[in-house]
Amino acid sequence: MDVNGNTSSLTYTGSQGMHEVTYRLEDFASNKSDVSGPYSFGFDTVLPVIKLDSNQSFDIIGPVVTISGTVTDNASGIKNVQIKYGANGTWKNVSGQPSSGTLDGSWSQNIAQDVAEGYNNFFVRTTDVAGNVSQVVTFTLRTDKTPPETVGLLVEGQKGPGDAYRGKVTFIGEAEDSVAGVKSIFVDLGLGNGEKPESDSVAAGYSGVVTACVRAVDNVGNSTECISQDPVTVDNEKPYPTDYTRLDPAVVYKGSDLFSVTGADDLSGMYSASILLDSTPFTAMGKSVSVELGALGNGTHTISFVLTDNAGNVYDSKDDPNVGIITFKVDSEPPAVVLSKPEDGEYVNQSVTAEGTASDNIGLAKIEYLIDGSRTAEETLSGKDASFSKELDTTGLPDVTHTVSVIVTDKAGNQSDPVWKSFIVDHTPPSCHIEVYGTRGDGGSFRGQVTLKAVCIDDGSGVDETYINTGDGRVPSETVIPDGFTGSVSPLVAGIDNAGNDSGDLEGDMILMPDGTPISTILVDNTPPVVTGYYEPSSKWLNIETLDLFVTGHDNEGPLYSGTIILNGKANDIRTESDRADLTADIPEGISSLKYYVTDLAGNRSEIIGK
Repeated sequence: MDVNGNTSSLTYTGSQGMHEVTYRLEDFASNKSDVSGPYSFGFDTVLPVIKLDSNQSFDIIGPVVTISGTVTDNASGIKNVQIKYGANGTWKNVSGQPSSGTLDGSWSQNIAQDVAEGYNNFFVRTTDVAGNVSQVVTFTLRTDKTPPETVGLLVEGQKGPGDAYRGKVTFIGEAEDSVAGVKSIFVDLGLGNGEKPESDSVAAGYSGVVTACVRAVDNVGNSTECISQDPVTVDNEKPYPTDYTRLDPAVVYKGSDLFSVTGADDLSGMYSASILLDSTPFTAMGKSVSVELGALGNGTHTISFVLTDNAGNVYDSKDDPNVGIITFKVDSEPPAVVLSKPEDGEYVNQSVTAEGTASDNIGLAKIEYLIDGSRTAEETLSGKDASFSKELDTTGLPDVTHTVSVIVTDKAGNQSDPVWKSFIVDHTPPSCHIEVYGTRGDGGSFRGQVTLKAVCIDDGSGVDETYINTGDGRVPSETVIPDGFTGSVSPLVAGIDNAGNDSGDLEGDMILMPDGTPISTILVDNTPPVVTGYYEPSSKWLNIETLDLFVTGHDNEGPLYSGTIILNGKANDIRTESDRADLTADIPEGISSLKYYVTDLAGNRSEIIGK
């Protein structure tokens, strides 16, 4: 070896493994020290080896993941194991490693969730006591800090038509985790039973609303909260009717009458209601349904109803001893009506008669009488066939055209269409007068046979009858005053129109002469007057310058109308008893004839007197 002063050194190259060395010093005088040693030492030039455990092959970590492996060294033994996060990270000793100098050992390190989520690079190495550093082992881990993304609930059981369930219902938790995958799912129904793994159920007799929550844990330990799901209604109770139409088997219903039913369900609610009419269903969604009783025609029918809730529970009235199957009768046919009176356009006065017949297949109930569409009277009818007749007051109606109609109702309440006739109200009696026909004198009195004729005019219904009354009661149309009658007559006239209006016996200026002259009394004189005085020559031969002639007479019925002097066959009339006729100029020389008569107001002449 080389000696340099008091220090000596020796460079030794040996093989891998242990070696021994002893020391002895010798000075220049050849004095030798005692031998020191032997001292053992080794040469270690082989790198230690670090490995990951085979169960560390996954590449996803959660909040805390333990990384472990082994180290080996064939000489000096392991000094430490180190780990680094990221290429620019700092090497740090692992927390769990073998004792220094151990040739074979295990190591582990808890990786806390202090790294970014996603893919991260990690590096591990080991150094032996000799200072040899192993090759760096690199591995990549995907860090997952997120619990499962979605949780849900699968409901298994008998689902009704309206999203409610009945019977036993099972609630199965569902979850998804796209990174680490789902490890565990827990279901809590909120009924005091706590969490159950995977699923939980309610028994078939349960009714209520279940609001379950679901919790999921992924494979790296991330856990969701227990997340509430949508409420699920479980209903094992039947719905029930709250109202329905009560039908009387003894009543006949008209076809348009309704049968209605309303149901209720206290939990899941009503889904539908159905009426079975002779087993033919009529269904409506919701809580109520109605059907016309005559939907299947006339006759005897049966009815029942079914209520269904949203869970599918069914109430059937046939199974309810308080309801059962209902039997009823239907009549949709209205009565037939014939109105025979009045005649269309018939004139009436105080009343109009509505007369006719009615019939019905089941039975009649009543008839209503209407004038101009307003109800005026009502009567009860019975049997299947009936006649009717009713006088209806028309005294308050104006003199125009009106209608009378009848409506007949049967026992089922079916009404006939109105059957009507028109009629005309006439409250105005005829206006009447008397026409006189016969021989009338210049003084206004009649002689011979006189005919009296009643003449009436009616602008409404027209004249039906006319009458003359000369004191012995009414006679139709006309009467005759016979020859030989002398006296005054004050006849009365009357008329009845086709509506029955009677003018009454009218008097006064109702007597008209054929020329239209009104008179009040008819004078009839068939008794001739008599001559009571006249001029009679004092001798057969006269010599006179003037000759005043006169004639007087008497009539029992009144004053005379005229006197007549016939001179030599020529008549000369004088009007009053004081009149004189100077006929001197008409008297020729010689013998003349002179005759006289008087005329009464009727034209009756007296006997001719004179020669």
